[in-house]
Amino acid sequence: MYMLGRYATECSRVMIVGADIMDGNYNLVASLNRWSVANLFGRLPISTSVLGFSWSESARPSCVRAARTVGTRCDLWLRDPVSLSRIAAVGVGGANLCADIVFAHPAPSLPASFRVVPEHLEEFIAANPRYVVVNMSGLVGGDDRLLGHYVRVVEQLRVAGIGVILLPHVVRSTNSDNVYLQELAARFDDPGITLVHELLTPSQIFEVCRLGLAVLTGRMHLAVLASLSGTPSSTLSTQGKVAGLYEHLRSPEGAIEVHSDVSVAFLSRIELAQNGTGRIDDELRRRLKELAMKSFAMPPLRLDTPEPVDSFRERAL
Repeated sequence: MYMLGRYATECSRVMIVGADIMDGNYNLVASLNRWSVANLFGRLPISTSVLGFSWSESARPSCVRAARTVGTRCDLWLRDPVSLSRIAAVGVGGANLCADIVFAHPAPSLPASFRVVPEHLEEFIAANPRYVVVNMSGLVGGDDRLLGHYVRVVEQLRVAGIGVILLPHVVRSTNSDNVYLQELAARFDDPGITLVHELLTPSQIFEVCRLGLAVLTGRMHLAVLASLSGTPSSTLSTQGKVAGLYEHLRSPEGAIEVHSDVSVAFLSRIELAQNGTGRIDDELRRRLKELAMKSFAMPPLRLDTPEPVDSFRERAL
């Protein structure tokens, strides 16, 4: 903190990535570290904001106290209306509504070359033009009951002649999606099912989702990329953040509680997708992109710096 503070007088704007980590439920120390950074810069005449984050209904008390303090000094951006109402209910001021920053991803407007998928996946899609993307989060993959639901979903999709792409979204040393997707793939010997071993770029994921019927995922940001492409999704809810996303998407049925009948809920979603309903229209996607960009709003820079006010935008273009 001392070393970071040495740069404080040189800053005109500080933006802290909030994401999932502000309420202390994933990692208390990491959450408090971010609140400490926000508090440091918020005490100075510097524009400071915490970019779009979720807020649980069971936030850790120390994080609630930190948010109350920092909210009087910084702009706090909540990425869904449910999180906004929760943080307001515990007495935190300075909170504003935005949308997840991934809704601002430029994938829809990037040249097609950015969205080219690996050759083996391209061949699978050509052979199985009607397919569903299935992801199993490493956070809940060890649940045998849940694995049973996934098996039933895949079985029903194949009976209906629908291809299945098993797609990891988080690959790392712990809680890695591909470990559990490999276990799911091992239950089948079927050319209509393919397991993606590599980690795709966001633009490639966008393309895979765009061409699919629907997405079943345990990772929220995979659902956001699917939504950005217009494809309906269902997401397993583990920390209470998913309900807010689907409130934004105007489809609360897309949030599936882990302990519910997952297979029934998702297969009903597939039925809607096959009937051509449930896709996310252009107007809603445009609105969500606008909301995502709100937390990046650039105020005029300090008058005592030589930097022209619009130069950041010019460099970005």
